[in-house]
Amino acid sequence: MKLLRTKMFKKSLPTFLLRHFSCTQKYQKNKLNAKKIEEFSSKNVRDLFLKYFVNEKHHTYVPSSPVFLNNDPSLLFVNAGMNQFRSVFLNKTYPGHPFYDLKRVANSQKCVRLSGKHNDLQDVGVDLYHHTFFEMLGNWSFGDYSKVDACKMAWELLTNIYGLKPENLYVTYFGGDKHLEVPPDEECKNIWLNIGVHPDHIFPFGAKDNFWEMADTGPCGPCTEIHYDFLSSGSETVAQKINTGSHDVMEIWNLVFVQYNKERGDKLKSIPTLNVDTGMGLERLTAVLQGTRSNYDTDLFIPLFQAIESNFKVRPYMGKTGADDVDGLDTAYRILADHSRMFSIAIADGMFPDSFDAGHVLRKIIRRAAYTANRFMKTQPGALSSLIPYVAETLDFYPEIKKYSNEIIYIVNDEEKKFHQAINRGRKARNKMISDNCEKLLTGQQVLELHESYGLEDNTIQDLASEVNATVDWEECERIKSEKLQQIKHQREEKSNALLTMVNSLIKKNIPLSDDSFKYNYNTEKNKYGVKNITAKILAIFKDKEMVPEAEEGSSCILVSDKSNFYSEGGGQVSDIGIFSNQDCTFKVDYVSSSQGYVFHHGLVTSGKVICNSDINMEVDKDHRLSCSQNHTGTHILNTALRKVLPYTTQRSSQVNPSYLKFGFSAKTNLTDEQLKEIEDLANQMIQKKLQVVRKEYMLEELLTQPNAVLLRGEEYPEIVSVISISNTDSKEIVSLEPCCGTHVHNTIDIENFVIIPSKSHGGTIKVINGVTGKSAAVIQENGNILRKRVLDLQDAVNIALEKIDTPLDKYLDLLNQVRAILKECQLKYDIPLRDLKDCELLLKDLKIRLNHFITTASKVDMTTDTSGALLHEPKIDPEILTNLKRKEILPTDDNFKYHYSDKGVKPIMAKVVALVRDGQLVKSVKQGLNCQLVLDKTNFYSEDDEQAGDTGIISCDECRVKINNVYKLDGYVFHDGYVELGEISANHMFSLMVNNKHRLACSQNHTALHLLNAALKNNLSYFLPLSAVAGAKELSLNFTTKDNVNDEQMTKIEKTLNDFIDANLDVIHSEVPMESLKELPPYKSALIKENEKHIPVVTICGSNESDTFRSVEPCCGTHVKSTRDICSFIITSQKNSKNKERVIRAVTGEQALFVEKDGQIYDEKLSRLEEYVSGCLEKPQKDVLELWDCLKEVKESKAFHETELPLLLFRKHQEKLMDLTKKLTQATNDFVQNGFKEVKCEMKNVLEEFSNEEYIVHYLSSVGDGKKIINYAIENSQEKPALYFVKDGHKSVICSCYVPKSLVSSSFSALLWINPVASLLEGQTRTLPKDPELFYSVISKRLDRVQQAAIVAKKIVSSYLSKK
Repeated sequence: MKLLRTKMFKKSLPTFLLRHFSCTQKYQKNKLNAKKIEEFSSKNVRDLFLKYFVNEKHHTYVPSSPVFLNNDPSLLFVNAGMNQFRSVFLNKTYPGHPFYDLKRVANSQKCVRLSGKHNDLQDVGVDLYHHTFFEMLGNWSFGDYSKVDACKMAWELLTNIYGLKPENLYVTYFGGDKHLEVPPDEECKNIWLNIGVHPDHIFPFGAKDNFWEMADTGPCGPCTEIHYDFLSSGSETVAQKINTGSHDVMEIWNLVFVQYNKERGDKLKSIPTLNVDTGMGLERLTAVLQGTRSNYDTDLFIPLFQAIESNFKVRPYMGKTGADDVDGLDTAYRILADHSRMFSIAIADGMFPDSFDAGHVLRKIIRRAAYTANRFMKTQPGALSSLIPYVAETLDFYPEIKKYSNEIIYIVNDEEKKFHQAINRGRKARNKMISDNCEKLLTGQQVLELHESYGLEDNTIQDLASEVNATVDWEECERIKSEKLQQIKHQREEKSNALLTMVNSLIKKNIPLSDDSFKYNYNTEKNKYGVKNITAKILAIFKDKEMVPEAEEGSSCILVSDKSNFYSEGGGQVSDIGIFSNQDCTFKVDYVSSSQGYVFHHGLVTSGKVICNSDINMEVDKDHRLSCSQNHTGTHILNTALRKVLPYTTQRSSQVNPSYLKFGFSAKTNLTDEQLKEIEDLANQMIQKKLQVVRKEYMLEELLTQPNAVLLRGEEYPEIVSVISISNTDSKEIVSLEPCCGTHVHNTIDIENFVIIPSKSHGGTIKVINGVTGKSAAVIQENGNILRKRVLDLQDAVNIALEKIDTPLDKYLDLLNQVRAILKECQLKYDIPLRDLKDCELLLKDLKIRLNHFITTASKVDMTTDTSGALLHEPKIDPEILTNLKRKEILPTDDNFKYHYSDKGVKPIMAKVVALVRDGQLVKSVKQGLNCQLVLDKTNFYSEDDEQAGDTGIISCDECRVKINNVYKLDGYVFHDGYVELGEISANHMFSLMVNNKHRLACSQNHTALHLLNAALKNNLSYFLPLSAVAGAKELSLNFTTKDNVNDEQMTKIEKTLNDFIDANLDVIHSEVPMESLKELPPYKSALIKENEKHIPVVTICGSNESDTFRSVEPCCGTHVKSTRDICSFIITSQKNSKNKERVIRAVTGEQALFVEKDGQIYDEKLSRLEEYVSGCLEKPQKDVLELWDCLKEVKESKAFHETELPLLLFRKHQEKLMDLTKKLTQATNDFVQNGFKEVKCEMKNVLEEFSNEEYIVHYLSSVGDGKKIINYAIENSQEKPALYFVKDGHKSVICSCYVPKSLVSSSFSALLWINPVASLLEGQTRTLPKDPELFYSVISKRLDRVQQAAIVAKKIVSSYLSKK
């Protein structure tokens, strides 16, 4: 036996160990440590344990499971060696189970204790032996050997193999517990006595110390523990210290005799056989064998300390704790070393930091380590990951750490960066939380918000509170957290209890397991698909969890049969649906589940009576199965495409239903639009290659050796694994090889097509891709074509409008509203291809920018000024651009040519492009279809300045053309903001510059009118102070203050005064004068005055005769007309109070004034007719309420007219009339609306009764009232079957809405698919209701003549689909 002892170090002790011990006091006291490490390295300790049990005691070696188990929802982490063997302890293994027939096992299990009762986090780093991650050396007996064998082997290993002295070893055993009703374990005590343990070395203890439980429920039993006395102090002293937390006497091995299963209410139930579960922490055993009380003074941690000291530039580790660790560095050393082991192992096992469950705990550990390193060692983000290579070296028994080290480093770096960002956000949140709190208290709920929303730990929150002398209510926080945990626990238990109850009933009745292998007997070729029907025997019927002999028509129940061809929900795929039938009954299958080998068919008896032990024909819905199979194979193809495009990705989840597939995965970064397109293209290439899809079975060990095999890290697989192989039959290349129990097509061409659709990603590192295949893909692509056409048509309309100078402002506003509406629609759309959505969004955003820019330039409102009154502009160009232009010694733009204009317009010139700016960067060239800014050596364009909008126009040469939308000047450089309409422009090319003369004339007219408006206001108001002014191509606006009340009478007088100035044909003269000669300097002219220190450009407006008394002189460098008569006309369109009691007047001149005047005449005539019509309707003796309802809708539409589109005084006059009409019509129709709602409530009772025996509802509602409210009520009360309603909304329109139950939604039937043909016939636009777009859709139409025809179409569609079901 002693031959097992080997020496790991044949040379002298490694340098890092010598250096470590030279830095610790322990080395000076006990120089034997180094020699013991030389003999008992951690690798050697682990190796001796496994060789003893596997080679000498014939145990089966089972590799460590990952630190989290997907098949055990009761645990966040594996916290003991026995977790993965829970099914064995509970006797729940079956043939094919990976642990079936196991008798005795040994291994070294990776464990994490960070959840439930086994949570050591608060002690980690504080003392010398607690850890978040540790290795549990263990041996197990599953009904094989007895307590005697377990105790003998443990004693022999410790004393004979490891060489521990018996006089230093003490044992405890279970002394009984009255509450649990379990007697003392005298058998165990006698075993130790028989082995030779001295009676003084054996102590009894109660359930707290010697009764082991994995969790609140589950396997448990009495245990016996072996303790080590470090001081050889004798039994009397040990008796005072054992199980008291003393570091002098420490537990090293726990032998659990699993005899019970603990149920709710602390009830213990004996399990069939005695099982033995032993666990001995490698870290603690290694410390004992290496002669130290500290686990951290072993070769498992010393290399990590060495790395921390070297990488973080801190003093050496001294091994101090508590008050002795004055600077906290030694505690920080231990936390960093421990946590780096934990997160390295967890990530290597497939975990990722996240916001829920185990991922959330992992995030906490990384962030706690990052916080510790930053606070005590002043590290920067990225430092933490430098420890990972050292962890991989010290834990090389687990090669997965080294294999995935790059991924671990990336994830840790990313999480550390996010943590530092979270602290900054947390500070802002803290400030907001305590801003209105005089006591400076962070409540429990606020602390929880900092926990959950910002990912901050208690210590971080406490530090943030201390920064501002705030207190924290930790008690309330703990209470709220406890309530949430109880709720989660309750939900988990409820979910599992229902199936377990039925399974237990079946086992008691000795009912055989279901044979569901027939579910794979199906075809998927085009025009020839479906599952082969079979005949089975009904073995059990359950109603309300109780087994019954029969179920009558209308009963919801669950059937269990001897065999089944139905696929039960699993592997992320929804179950089959279909029909059971025989001559006596029909049973509709809505859902299929399985548990422990039984298949449960959930559904409804639609006719006859289902009787136990009768034969029944099973028919699977072929359309549903085909769609699921197409989507499931689609997920495998998607996974393959992802792995080709991304350097690293891991599948996290997969959901398959007949409508679409949903694939969750982790990736380093968010996918770009180009990557998504590449993934979609790769998937469709695989489809077109007609790859063969085959189900195969592999031995697990064989599968692990396959280079193309894709396994979920953390998943537990059986010895024989069912695998889906996708391969090229010609080249024999395996494209995809994944374990899977779902249903699939037999050839990728049967998928037909694959389209990625929009989805919502969730979680920090978890991404989601949604996709559709088959018929659904065709429908989705058609939707994309429709959206693309709408956007392109809108783009054409915008281009046409922008090309015309005489386009009314309301046209641009209407186009902008259309763009915004479609953009908002795109954000809610999930039924179009993602690539079409992205392309359309880009086009729409560009249109939005262009329209916003044009509208803002043409008509600026409520300008913001600084303290001097000068206009404050948003910086249009990054200051870095200006710096680069100067660095390249590019001269400022010569813009004197902007004043060279005559009656024919601005004179064209030739100029050279000296710089191009795109997306805030200097570029060499810009392609067609993109926006950019051009800097030229000279220009004739007027740049946005002195409250006047910049010119627009065209810059062109033979090869290309740029449409200029605005021009602005910064530091002497004139930037021409434009859109490349043709060709590709590049720097140093010569271009012809042509200013849009209509735009220039309109700006000049408005600018001249501003000077006249200033004068008119001075003449009509007792006090007037102008603050800012804007002259655009569409309108002008003036912002001013006054003490007077500006009423409609004064506005009329001001407008008349200004038009008198225009008719007087006054001269407009440009000149320069000395600054001291100016009598008035308006605040908003300060920028102009700063630019021209001595002589100021001014505009003088006066008569040509000496007898003319009017004269206006104002500083100005803008463009103007030559005579006031050139302004043509002046109309005020708006007058409002702005902020700070300021007032804003908007007005139009020239051609735009003519448009507004004409619109006013049309509006006046229209409203006069409407007023006359409404008055006539209201005065009728027999009022037509539907007619009044139409009137009300028309009046509301008329009120929505933009104020600035009409002459102000006319607009105000009619708004008063419209408000009066609205009030009268609302009163007249109030009873009509209320009665309509009452009518539909009564009508719906009859409708539901009339259609009670029908599979669907298509009905024209007779209720009369508010059509939207009526049809919404009908839809909300019909959600058990497909329903489509029509209702009249006044005399002129009809509303149609439909609903489809979620259980019926498939690739060939949904609310949208049902209503689309109806909407087409009614010539209306479909819109989703504010609910699930798969289930609800609506359409509004004026084609009342086609309602009957539309109803026939709707019935035909739904009946055709349901007949196939």
